[in-house]
Amino acid sequence: MNLNINLKDLRADKDTLINAGIFLIALFISINIYKSGAANIKSLQGKKAEELSKNALLDEIIKTGKMLDSCKTSINKKGISSVINTIGNLANKNEVNIISIMPSAKGEFSVYTRYHFNLSCEVNSYHLIGKFIGDLESHPDAFFINALNFRQASKREGLGQSGAKEIFTFELALSTIMIKD
Repeated sequence: MNLNINLKDLRADKDTLINAGIFLIALFISINIYKSGAANIKSLQGKKAEELSKNALLDEIIKTGKMLDSCKTSINKKGISSVINTIGNLANKNEVNIISIMPSAKGEFSVYTRYHFNLSCEVNSYHLIGKFIGDLESHPDAFFINALNFRQASKREGLGQSGAKEIFTFELALSTIMIKD
């Protein structure tokens, strides 16, 4: 009987050893599968972060493109006659008397065309010259002042010193741009 018990114990120990071996093999395989899956997840997270940064950059490029198109349409909404009208309106607003306005040379560049104008004007004070130039430079049509020459004219209006008014004349070279399509 003693022999039978030993065989039963051995058979039970053998089954336990086989079960333990199978469990260890399954554990080893599952750990390797987990490591492989974790590496894939980490790789995918890196790719996701990279794609998100690319998307953010593309969004910035799209916004910049829209802003450029907006600027292009607002800058290009003018022709030579509307530019001259705008200059005249700004001059009237600032009490500047335009004696002459002449379109001058046109500069062709790869992306835009620059139109030049020469103005001769009269005004009652230096402050009005500054206001006129400030309004030109801050106008949405993008005017650029290239040169300014001014002098006090010898012209006086009225009789006597108390009624005399000084008139200042100035020449202004300015330009504006139109973006090419």
